Amino acid sequence: MAQQVWYGLLDADRQARYFQRLSDKFRWRNRIILLVLFVSASGAATNLLASGPEIASGLIFLATAAASVWLYLADYSGKAAASRLFSNQYSELAAEWKRLWYEGETPEEVHALQRRQISVASGYTISVDHDLNEKCAGETYAVLKAEFNA
Repeated sequence: MAQQVWYGLLDADRQARYFQRLSDKFRWRNRIILLVLFVSASGAATNLLASGPEIASGLIFLATAAASVWLYLADYSGKAAASRLFSNQYSELAAEWKRLWYEGETPEEVHALQRRQISVASGYTISVDHDLNEKCAGETYAVLKAEFNA
């Protein structure tokens, strides 16, 4: 039973770290695209284009249109919010696993927590960043191993 608690804790902590970093990544991408849109739609860009060649204004217009469509299709702000929600849910699960580790567990508590974890996992459809996931797995293992002397 202790092994199930340990693996549940590892998985919940890894997922919390992963979705936190994924949320940060999506927020950063969203800000960059919004900055591109802001700069290209500003009056300064319009003045610059008025004094420049026609092809430059066409390219800026195309870049602005492409960035607008990309921002809509990629939905980085929505993915960032969803990732933050999943991170919070996994943090709560990790806290519950830690409580079971320290206070002892019953099979019913372990199975109930496993079911909650599966329920959270079935709620997201964001594609997995495997490199980020591996990085978070390594960090989680190192931190928890040191914390629990396991």
